[in-house]
Amino acid sequence: ELLRDASQALMTQCSQHLNLTMHLGMLEHGMVTYVAKVAPPGAFPVYTKVGGQLEAYCSGLGKVLLASLPDEQMESVIMDGALVPLTPHTITSAPALRAELKRVREQGYALDDRENHADMRCIAVPVKDRDGRAVAALSASGDAQKMTPERQLEIRDALFGVAAQLRQKLYPTPTPLEHRAPIAAE
Repeated sequence: ELLRDASQALMTQCSQHLNLTMHLGMLEHGMVTYVAKVAPPGAFPVYTKVGGQLEAYCSGLGKVLLASLPDEQMESVIMDGALVPLTPHTITSAPALRAELKRVREQGYALDDRENHADMRCIAVPVKDRDGRAVAALSASGDAQKMTPERQLEIRDALFGVAAQLRQKLYPTPTPLEHRAPIAAE
Protein backbone atom coordinates (compact mmCIF):
# COMPACT_ATOMS: atom_id res chain seq x y z
CA GLU A 1 0.00 0.00 0.00
CA LEU A 2 2.54 2.59 1.19
CA LEU A 3 4.94 1.59 -1.56
CA ARG A 4 2.26 1.80 -4.24
CA ASP A 5 0.93 5.14 -3.03
CA ALA A 6 4.41 6.63 -2.71
CA SER A 7 5.41 5.49 -6.20
CA GLN A 8 2.29 6.35 -8.21
CA ALA A 9 3.02 9.99 -9.15
CA LEU A 10 6.73 9.36 -9.76
CA MET A 11 5.98 6.33 -11.94
CA THR A 12 3.28 8.16 -13.90
CA GLN A 13 5.61 11.06 -14.64
CA CYS A 14 8.50 8.81 -15.69
CA SER A 15 6.25 6.49 -17.69
CA GLN A 16 4.90 9.43 -19.71
CA HIS A 17 8.39 10.89 -20.17
CA LEU A 18 9.77 7.58 -21.48
CA ASN A 19 6.51 6.45 -23.13
CA LEU A 20 6.99 3.01 -21.56
CA THR A 21 5.02 0.78 -19.22
CA MET A 22 6.41 0.84 -15.69
CA HIS A 23 6.08 -1.72 -12.92
CA LEU A 24 6.94 -1.81 -9.26
CA GLY A 25 7.40 -5.28 -7.84
CA MET A 26 8.37 -7.14 -4.69
CA LEU A 27 9.71 -10.63 -4.14
CA GLU A 28 7.29 -12.98 -2.36
CA HIS A 29 8.06 -16.71 -2.00
CA GLY A 30 10.54 -16.56 -4.88
CA MET A 31 8.00 -14.91 -7.21
CA VAL A 32 7.66 -11.28 -8.28
CA THR A 33 4.38 -9.68 -7.19
CA TYR A 34 3.35 -6.59 -9.14
CA VAL A 35 2.64 -3.80 -6.64
CA ALA A 36 2.00 -1.02 -9.16
CA LYS A 37 1.71 -0.59 -12.93
CA VAL A 38 1.54 2.58 -15.01
CA ALA A 39 1.20 2.67 -18.80
CA PRO A 40 0.85 5.81 -20.92
CA PRO A 41 -1.75 5.78 -23.72
CA GLY A 42 -0.40 4.07 -26.82
CA ALA A 43 2.53 2.40 -25.05
CA PHE A 44 3.71 -1.05 -26.11
CA PRO A 45 1.14 -3.47 -24.61
CA VAL A 46 2.34 -5.36 -21.53
CA TYR A 47 -0.16 -7.90 -20.23
CA THR A 48 0.34 -7.72 -16.48
CA LYS A 49 -1.84 -6.68 -13.59
CA VAL A 50 -1.30 -5.32 -10.11
CA GLY A 51 -1.40 -8.22 -7.67
CA GLY A 52 -0.35 -10.65 -10.39
CA GLN A 53 2.77 -12.78 -10.03
CA LEU A 54 5.62 -13.74 -12.32
CA GLU A 55 8.59 -16.08 -12.09
CA ALA A 56 11.64 -14.11 -10.95
CA TYR A 57 14.31 -15.70 -13.19
CA CYS A 58 12.94 -14.33 -16.47
CA SER A 59 12.10 -10.71 -15.63
CA GLY A 60 14.06 -7.56 -14.98
CA LEU A 61 12.25 -6.99 -11.68
CA GLY A 62 12.92 -10.57 -10.59
CA LYS A 63 16.61 -10.48 -11.50
CA VAL A 64 17.16 -7.26 -9.51
CA LEU A 65 15.33 -8.72 -6.50
CA LEU A 66 17.08 -12.11 -6.70
CA ALA A 67 20.50 -10.45 -7.08
CA SER A 68 19.87 -8.47 -3.90
CA LEU A 69 19.26 -11.58 -1.78
CA PRO A 70 21.95 -13.10 0.42
CA ASP A 71 23.71 -15.93 -1.49
CA GLU A 72 22.01 -18.84 0.27
CA GLN A 73 18.51 -17.39 -0.26
CA MET A 74 19.30 -16.63 -3.90
CA GLU A 75 20.59 -20.17 -4.37
CA SER A 76 17.47 -21.72 -2.83
CA VAL A 77 15.25 -19.75 -5.26
CA ILE A 78 17.42 -20.79 -8.22
CA MET A 79 17.31 -24.46 -7.19
CA ASP A 80 13.64 -24.35 -6.22
CA GLY A 81 11.92 -24.06 -9.58
CA ALA A 82 12.33 -25.19 -13.15
CA LEU A 83 13.80 -22.55 -15.47
CA VAL A 84 11.18 -22.90 -18.20
CA PRO A 85 11.98 -21.31 -21.58
CA LEU A 86 9.28 -18.70 -22.25
CA THR A 87 11.08 -17.47 -25.38
CA PRO A 88 14.22 -18.58 -27.25
CA HIS A 89 16.09 -15.96 -25.15
CA THR A 90 15.03 -17.13 -21.67
CA ILE A 91 17.85 -18.18 -19.34
CA THR A 92 17.18 -21.86 -18.62
CA SER A 93 20.27 -23.12 -16.78
CA ALA A 94 21.19 -22.48 -13.15
CA PRO A 95 24.86 -21.62 -13.99
CA ALA A 96 23.76 -19.10 -16.63
CA LEU A 97 21.27 -17.56 -14.19
CA ARG A 98 23.94 -17.34 -11.46
CA ALA A 99 26.27 -15.57 -13.93
CA GLU A 100 23.47 -13.18 -14.92
CA LEU A 101 22.64 -12.36 -11.27
CA LYS A 102 26.34 -11.74 -10.56
CA ARG A 103 26.36 -9.26 -13.47
CA VAL A 104 23.19 -7.59 -12.09
CA ARG A 105 24.87 -7.22 -8.68
CA GLU A 106 27.95 -5.66 -10.27
CA GLN A 107 26.15 -3.21 -12.56
CA GLY A 108 23.28 -2.37 -10.19
CA TYR A 109 20.45 -2.98 -12.66
CA ALA A 110 18.93 -5.76 -14.75
CA LEU A 111 17.91 -6.23 -18.35
CA ASP A 112 15.25 -8.67 -19.47
CA ASP A 113 16.35 -9.05 -23.07
CA ARG A 114 13.30 -10.68 -24.70
CA GLU A 115 13.37 -13.42 -22.03
CA ASN A 116 9.77 -13.06 -20.89
CA HIS A 117 8.22 -11.93 -24.20
CA ALA A 118 10.03 -12.38 -27.50
CA ASP A 119 9.35 -8.81 -28.64
CA MET A 120 9.89 -6.95 -25.35
CA ARG A 121 12.86 -5.61 -23.40
CA CYS A 122 12.68 -4.46 -19.81
CA ILE A 123 15.14 -2.61 -17.60
CA ALA A 124 14.86 -2.76 -13.82
CA VAL A 125 16.57 -1.13 -10.84
CA PRO A 126 16.30 -1.75 -7.10
CA VAL A 127 14.38 0.48 -4.69
CA LYS A 128 16.46 0.44 -1.52
CA ASP A 129 15.68 1.04 2.13
CA ARG A 130 17.72 3.13 4.57
CA ASP A 131 20.25 0.28 4.97
CA GLY A 132 20.70 -0.15 1.22
CA ARG A 133 18.68 -3.37 0.95
CA ALA A 134 16.37 -3.78 -2.05
CA VAL A 135 12.78 -3.71 -0.77
CA ALA A 136 11.30 -3.55 -4.27
CA ALA A 137 12.28 -3.10 -7.90
CA LEU A 138 11.17 -0.62 -10.52
CA SER A 139 11.10 -1.40 -14.25
CA ALA A 140 10.26 0.06 -17.64
CA SER A 141 9.20 -2.23 -20.49
CA GLY A 142 8.74 -1.68 -24.18
CA ASP A 143 9.21 -2.78 -27.76
CA ALA A 144 12.54 -4.63 -28.06
CA GLN A 145 13.11 -3.14 -31.55
CA LYS A 146 13.04 0.42 -30.20
CA MET A 147 15.28 -0.25 -27.20
CA THR A 148 18.68 0.52 -28.66
CA PRO A 149 21.71 0.43 -26.32
CA GLU A 150 21.58 4.27 -26.09
CA ARG A 151 17.89 4.19 -25.25
CA GLN A 152 18.53 1.50 -22.61
CA LEU A 153 21.02 3.80 -20.87
CA GLU A 154 18.53 6.68 -20.95
CA ILE A 155 15.84 4.42 -19.43
CA ARG A 156 18.24 3.03 -16.82
CA ASP A 157 19.26 6.53 -15.71
CA ALA A 158 15.62 7.67 -15.52
CA LEU A 159 14.78 4.60 -13.40
CA PHE A 160 17.73 5.22 -11.06
CA GLY A 161 16.39 8.77 -10.62
CA VAL A 162 12.88 7.59 -9.76
CA ALA A 163 14.24 4.90 -7.41
CA ALA A 164 16.30 7.54 -5.56
CA GLN A 165 13.26 9.83 -5.25
CA LEU A 166 11.13 6.94 -4.03
CA ARG A 167 13.75 5.95 -1.46
CA GLN A 168 13.85 9.54 -0.17
CA LYS A 169 10.05 9.60 0.01
CA LEU A 170 9.81 6.28 1.88
CA TYR A 171 12.92 6.70 4.06
CA PRO A 172 13.46 10.44 4.45
CA THR A 173 16.93 11.37 5.62
CA PRO A 174 16.55 13.50 8.73
CA THR A 175 18.22 16.89 8.60
CA PRO A 176 21.21 16.97 10.97
CA LEU A 177 20.57 19.20 13.98
CA GLU A 178 23.25 21.75 13.17
CA HIS A 179 21.57 22.48 9.81
CA ARG A 180 18.15 23.30 11.26
CA ALA A 181 17.10 26.91 11.45
CA PRO A 182 17.52 28.36 14.94
CA ILE A 183 14.35 28.82 16.96
CA ALA A 184 13.62 32.52 17.29
CA ALA A 185 13.71 33.81 20.84
CA GLU A 186 10.47 35.36 22.07
